Amino acid sequence: MDSLSDEAIYLATDICAWEDAFRSGRYVKPKAHPDTLTTEHIRTMIQRVEEFFEEFGWPIRDAFFARTENGFVSGDGDYLLKHTLLDLKVSVKTTMQISWVRQLLLYYTLGFYNHFNKEDIERLMIFNARTNTVFFIDIANIDQSVFEFVYDAAEKQSKINERELRKYIN
Repeated sequence: MDSLSDEAIYLATDICAWEDAFRSGRYVKPKAHPDTLTTEHIRTMIQRVEEFFEEFGWPIRDAFFARTENGFVSGDGDYLLKHTLLDLKVSVKTTMQISWVRQLLLYYTLGFYNHFNKEDIERLMIFNARTNTVFFIDIANIDQSVFEFVYDAAEKQSKINERELRKYIN
């Protein structure tokens, strides 16, 4: 991965700003290029991601969509491997975070459990490229009531979001 130039890393950080703008609807131009240490961290994480995909399989799809019926709770997940929903993290955290679990459960429930997307998902997985750590669970090991609870809670929150936003639109 030493062949990846600093200029390529700088371009990648600029592309990340555009990707963030696409997801958030707001572009923030990077103020400066990453310093030498950050550039090395990025280079290492890119190498780890490549090694991860070599081991677990390359994505068959990226940026899949998940949403409630009315669309007032939605998100776009990172990657789908053959039968795995994967979220990529770049955190210094070395343990699974509750927000990551919540995010994966929402993506699966709103994107696949309700059949919005048609792929057959057998596993939920997080890969943290910063710590080179993989966390996963097979869908079969999760009680279906968990997905029903997440679905119901998301739909309820989505209706609340819609009512609140309509106050400002109308």
